[in-house]
Amino acid sequence: MKKPKLTRWFQPHEKPILIGVYEVKNIFGEVKGTFAHFNGIDWAGYNSSISGALDNRNIQESRNGILRPYQDKIWRGLAEDPNAK
Repeated sequence: MKKPKLTRWFQPHEKPILIGVYEVKNIFGEVKGTFAHFNGIDWAGYNSSISGALDNRNIQESRNGILRPYQDKIWRGLAEDPNAK
């Protein structure tokens, strides 16, 4: 299977426009299969797999910005819709 095209890395102030799982850099700035779910407002915690990020999507790292540092994720997503024909 061919690897999907990915977007550039976005900075924390640039939030995704779509709800879903994104590849993120971990707190050390490393990319080692680290993923997180974005619900349109907040990020959930770091996870080592896409399925794990989906499982944890309802466990948000912030409630009204209380744990703000964990919301500052550098992220990227798919550059193309995988369902498009």
